[in-house]
Amino acid sequence: MPSDEEAGFPASGITTGVTRTLTAPDASGIIALLSGNQTFSGVLTLSNTAASLGTSIATASYDLGSGATSAANTKTINLGIAGVSGSVTVVNIGSTIAGALGQTIINTPTVTFAASVTAIGAAQANVSALYLGLGGATADAINRLRVNASATLLNNAGTGHEATINKAAAGNDAALAFKTGFSTRALFGPLGSDDFSVKVGPDGSAFFEALVADRSTGRVRFPVGLNLTGLAADPASPADGWIWHNVTTGQLQARIGGATRIIADQDVPWLAPNAGDYALTTTGAGGACGAATGTLAGAANRMDLFPFIPRDDITIYRLSVNVTTLIAAALGKVVVYGSDATGRPASLILETGDLDFSAVGLKEATVSLTFRRGVTYWIGIRHSSTATLSTWASTATPDLNGGAPVTTPARCCAGRWPMPRRHPRRGAISLLRPTRGRARPSGCAPRDRLETRR
Repeated sequence: MPSDEEAGFPASGITTGVTRTLTAPDASGIIALLSGNQTFSGVLTLSNTAASLGTSIATASYDLGSGATSAANTKTINLGIAGVSGSVTVVNIGSTIAGALGQTIINTPTVTFAASVTAIGAAQANVSALYLGLGGATADAINRLRVNASATLLNNAGTGHEATINKAAAGNDAALAFKTGFSTRALFGPLGSDDFSVKVGPDGSAFFEALVADRSTGRVRFPVGLNLTGLAADPASPADGWIWHNVTTGQLQARIGGATRIIADQDVPWLAPNAGDYALTTTGAGGACGAATGTLAGAANRMDLFPFIPRDDITIYRLSVNVTTLIAAALGKVVVYGSDATGRPASLILETGDLDFSAVGLKEATVSLTFRRGVTYWIGIRHSSTATLSTWASTATPDLNGGAPVTTPARCCAGRWPMPRRHPRRGAISLLRPTRGRARPSGCAPRDRLETRR
């Protein structure tokens, strides 16, 4: 028997001539001594209901399957694999005592969970990974998170929820991309700047910028235009600011100041006249209802107004009137009013300083004012006395809507029943661009003008 093997047996009861035999156990195959190093080359089975391996309370190291596996060989370490249907296998790694620290390090390049694994719980864990693929997806260096799924849910934890896409600099993109066959068809986000935009494209390479919201003002523009597909009828209760296309009437309309307005090149807001008032057209050259310029004597604390609807944005820098008959110490002012939802005078927009009506001739005031296309304005004179001014007749107002100069100071008119009342004549003001050598409209005195800059 080798010298490092020991065996013991009782010698009592051995008499003369009696032989007893003891076969010493092989200490290399059977645990016979645990106080030294043991090497097992066969199969070792521990069948007790409880078995402990490594119970030292001091610093210790225990190896299981730590032998150097040679190339082309496979080492398999099985833990708790023999459970039958209905059984429960629990594998604990690390201390379960609160406050105990530790690490579980897995060095194998691939960790695979079998198809029977249905849940991995880590309720308090901070999980850090370089790549993550879900639903059979394989993540890579560009797409570090990839998900194959019919839907992805990001839910709140009690209040709101925010998903953040952060870019390094204003010139980069922070985009959501919508694709067909991984070919981009739409993008939205701050694309190439900090303005929010929406881009679409047919082939994944060329894109049209459909919408841009300015980051500084919030204003939205449509670089390639806006197509209103249309409504069969006007909205029942449109709010101010609504714009719509009525395909039945073929009109583009807007709700402005509580009134529905037609938006078109030739359609401007209509001044609804009272019963008996004249409705004046914007075209015509004299005729039965035409009239030449005349004069109007003022009256203290009276104001004479006439409506003006420009067909384009017009910036003016001077307002003037012509005094034909003076009154000592007489004064006057040119005024401009806005209009209400029905087109009638409303709030005061501009009032000039005092103009001297105690002498005849041109009286001018320097101003800075922009008239907006399609908006009804009221322009007129505020009197302090009975000085007489050049005027248009009540049945003819100057054509101030731009375009070619008119050749007559009158426009055709249409009466509204019942028979029209008599109106005061209105102060004469005509519209001219800076002359630059151009002829003035005939019938329009050069002193009676409202000058514009374009």
